[in-house]
Amino acid sequence: MNTHILLVEGTSGTGKSSLIRRLLDRHVLEDERPRTLFHLSQAHTYFPLASPDLDTVPGKRACREHLRRLLRVIDISAPPLQPRRWFTVFGLIDTLHLTQAFRPGILSWAELSYIDQYLSGREVRMVFLKAAPETLWQRLIVDRGAAPEYLSHYQHRYGGTAEEVHAYYVREQSEMERLASRSRLSTLILDERQGMEEEVYRFWKAE
Repeated sequence: MNTHILLVEGTSGTGKSSLIRRLLDRHVLEDERPRTLFHLSQAHTYFPLASPDLDTVPGKRACREHLRRLLRVIDISAPPLQPRRWFTVFGLIDTLHLTQAFRPGILSWAELSYIDQYLSGREVRMVFLKAAPETLWQRLIVDRGAAPEYLSHYQHRYGGTAEEVHAYYVREQSEMERLASRSRLSTLILDERQGMEEEVYRFWKAE
């Protein structure tokens, strides 16, 4: 079995979900190989633990159980490396262990690093997206300020003012990039920009 699984990480506002939507659209239109595809969106990986709908964050036990279920999905979809056959499995994962180390931040990186080894054993590749501080301000504060529930959620968890929320995410991005650079996974660290989809698509599909 050939496996092409791509994990897209990065702080909020870097364009992860938009990139994944474009990759999915292109995959369906262009790739004619016999294949299966699984997609774990933030609705699966992140929001069950840190949704704006939640007033409190879950405990360590709930976080570990949630991650166990996610890894089980990957196990079923793409078992550990086997002799290569004609069938190909493609996967896209929108955030996982890097994000979980910060949001909700219940488990430390030391408690999550085993996931890095697990994903490496399945030849998962990672793209880490970055955005300029002014881009994060526009997307997280200005654009999402139009939806008061999101901004109030950010202020409740990450700072009392818009400036504090922005500073939190700029700092988080820097710390997440440090972890991404130390990952066992084959990793692309990219500044979010127009046209990067082509580079990411080739990275995902490369043999």
